[in-house]
Amino acid sequence: KNTTICFTPESFTYSEPKKTFKAWFRQKRRHLTTASLYKPFDKIQLALFYISQLLFFILASILLAFQYQWIIVLSLVGFRYLFSWIILGLSAGKLKEKDVMYWFPIIEIVLIFTQLNIFITNIFSKPVHWK
Repeated sequence: KNTTICFTPESFTYSEPKKTFKAWFRQKRRHLTTASLYKPFDKIQLALFYISQLLFFILASILLAFQYQWIIVLSLVGFRYLFSWIILGLSAGKLKEKDVMYWFPIIEIVLIFTQLNIFITNIFSKPVHWK
């Protein structure tokens, strides 16, 4: 009730990106440390989102590797990417970030496995705290 969305170019806020993968990875590890402060329902939703993404790619890869109903599997993967591209493309257009959409399939797969890596890394070693 007290929140609205504004996506005019005058409302955009830009931040300086990290220059190296190592710096970006460290920042993402720190960001993940705040997850313990989220509401339980939000934690469940985020976990289910990441797990569903990971399982989709693993299952699709396994089914395609064994050529199990490959036409159906490939159609589902294509269908998912088509609709993801349309929805994210419309959002990217409003945010003036269309160039990112060309790399979406690759970025998504890399991000899923990078997030998994960050999660596992944080289990075994705690990141440096915020400054």
